[in-house]
Amino acid sequence: MRNEVQGSPLTDGDGFDMWHDYMNLGRLLERLCVRREAQRGEEPQLEPLAQWSPFRDQSDQREEDNKLSAETSSVSSLSDTSCGASVSSDHCRFCKQNGESPRVYGSHKLKTGDGRITCPILRKYTCPICGATGEHAHTRRYCPQTQRRGGGKMLPSWDVRGFVLHTHTDRLSTMAKHNFSLLIVLVLSLIVFIVTLVFNALAGPGIYPFLRSTANISDEFVTQITPSGWTFAIWSIIYIFLALVVVYILSGICRKNAYGYVYCSPAVLPHGFFVVWCLNMGLNTGWLFLWDRSMMTAALVVLILIALTNYLVIFFSCYGLNNYGAWLSKYHNVDLWLHRVLIQNGVAIYATWTTIASMINLAVVLNYNVNMSQTDASTASLSVLTVVLFVWFILENSVLDKHVRFILTIYPVVIWALTGVFMANYNAEDPTRNNIFIGRSRAQSLLFHSDECVHTERSRESATMAKHDSGRLAAIVVSVVGYGISLVFNALSVVGIGPYYTTTANVSAVFDTQITPSGWTFNIWSIIYVWLTAMIVYIVSALCRKNGHGYVYCNPPVLPYGFFISWCLNLCFNIGWLVVWDRGIMIAALVFLILVICTNYSMICFICHGLNVYGPWLKKYHKVDLWLIRVLIQNGVAIYTTWTTIATLINLTIVLTYEVKMSPTDAATISYSVLSVVLLVWFVLENLVLDKHVRYILIIYPVVIWALSGNLDKNYDEVSPGVNGIFIVVLLAVASALFVVRISLVVWKHIKQPLYEDASADAMEPMDIAQKQKKIFR
Repeated sequence: MRNEVQGSPLTDGDGFDMWHDYMNLGRLLERLCVRREAQRGEEPQLEPLAQWSPFRDQSDQREEDNKLSAETSSVSSLSDTSCGASVSSDHCRFCKQNGESPRVYGSHKLKTGDGRITCPILRKYTCPICGATGEHAHTRRYCPQTQRRGGGKMLPSWDVRGFVLHTHTDRLSTMAKHNFSLLIVLVLSLIVFIVTLVFNALAGPGIYPFLRSTANISDEFVTQITPSGWTFAIWSIIYIFLALVVVYILSGICRKNAYGYVYCSPAVLPHGFFVVWCLNMGLNTGWLFLWDRSMMTAALVVLILIALTNYLVIFFSCYGLNNYGAWLSKYHNVDLWLHRVLIQNGVAIYATWTTIASMINLAVVLNYNVNMSQTDASTASLSVLTVVLFVWFILENSVLDKHVRFILTIYPVVIWALTGVFMANYNAEDPTRNNIFIGRSRAQSLLFHSDECVHTERSRESATMAKHDSGRLAAIVVSVVGYGISLVFNALSVVGIGPYYTTTANVSAVFDTQITPSGWTFNIWSIIYVWLTAMIVYIVSALCRKNGHGYVYCNPPVLPYGFFISWCLNLCFNIGWLVVWDRGIMIAALVFLILVICTNYSMICFICHGLNVYGPWLKKYHKVDLWLIRVLIQNGVAIYTTWTTIATLINLTIVLTYEVKMSPTDAATISYSVLSVVLLVWFVLENLVLDKHVRYILIIYPVVIWALSGNLDKNYDEVSPGVNGIFIVVLLAVASALFVVRISLVVWKHIKQPLYEDASADAMEPMDIAQKQKKIFR
């Protein structure tokens, strides 16, 4: 750098002339004097401006004001013309604008072809806002952070390396250009993903074009490492995660940052990510057909290719964060964490499970095609899995640490799979070699996962820490621990072990009613707990993120103490219900379920109160957080609330039938009537009274439709439908119609009557508002 400055003809000595007017203060004073004379009514005597000014051909006063404001900055800014010009210019427009002689500005260029600053004067300047200097130097008027705060008048554009190449004189409201090639592969990825979902949905039950269900084929080619059937429920979690990945990526088409549309400015996910994604989805569909036709060797090859393309998808994701992670961390921290949580960990779950599926498929090929014994085939597959696990643990904590530090879902998936294998194949009286192998692998996975979590947490420690709210911090920690305990109790109740005598499904089968839906309907619990887990992850992430006031979880406290108190009570009632349900104490179970839904409604009230108070501020300064609260927290609690409300009505029917001795038909009719009244009352309230609080809670009707579809499947008799059969059909039609109307109203209101538009200035002072709230709402 020093040699570069000394080698230029700027001065004969050090390269910086202290007597040269680099900041154009003389020109600024001259203009101020002219304006002062004009205001006094005197005839301004202004000498002709130097030829380098690009604005002299524009007489508009607004342009004059823009130039004047630009010149009041600490360093003279580049003009629109100089910035927008081709980088192939044979002179430095920055020095020319600052009045240097032709010998000086003709001795060097402003920047290279790829946008790196080469002007020795500009390179020595440090931006007072973001600290950029050297080859990334820029003046404060063109600082990206200034543009994000709305302080700039121009819209900067982003090149592949992530700094300003040129600016447009358009206002920020002007439409930024799309990257059409990236847009095409993004849309193509969405279409391919939907097609894959359709084929997977058809493959599950064995509907055309498939000959049999995937489960039947798995039962036909059983091995000693084939897990229990419930283990494969992880596919629902995988596709929910991948669907969230797609939704998040698509949101980048509509969202903008200071440089343009989020999906391409900068392109954190490159073209390669989407190309490999499409290839992966195609292989996924191909594997379904091969598996359905029992072509195990070909299925193994395709599964290995699926796993490899998953690794490539993760690679492209890590590559993008390696290039743009520092910028995201500084200016778009929420997007950085969404990329880590949704994209990296979402694809990692998929990659891990397909790797385990490859091991199972390998055991099938070795056993049924190569005629190796079941024991030896399973041992070979478990050995490969063990090696892969050890190699990955070493790589992620040494070589690849900066790229994959926050990928934490791999070991839970391995533990999940090995638990299923253990429960399906373990013989307590005479454990086999593979039983011991599986137990040891589970222990190693648990050890690796705990070590990984400790390593990640230590990496998050900062030398300087802002103050935490110890009371709220304790409430969050207790809520997370309580949620973890609740998950354990729910998992044990599904298989009927530990404190439970039987499974929840068995109890439901014993106390059957005309409102009890088909068994597949209860798979919604996996969706509920995935959603609630995503909610917990988002809440916990606020412990590490900061905004202008401090840590996000308490500055401002959008989720008050009342929310966490209600949540903890809800989890206790949830566990209590599981225990009394297991014992067949139906009246007590009904009481617990009513308490569960009451605390659920209470949580929704606290969320809505928080958004009512802090929503205007969130919309203006933290719009991503506002939408995450609506999607993850409001709708997450709403799906839980809706399903527990339906479960309460099922429990009510059981009590009326088995305790009160009412006829099954009348008991079910009462519950359907209550559901109808609740549904209609809610529709009126949410659209007329509570609109500003619950406008974006849209999950309620899909849950009701799901439950009624299960009822229709199990309880409707086409030959003799009966009263309740007709009730189900009518109620299902009404729920569907209300859902369509609700969506239409929300879209119309979102466009015509957006929330928080009439917010007062006081609503933009969140910390002052927080001090005035009662303790339960803080």
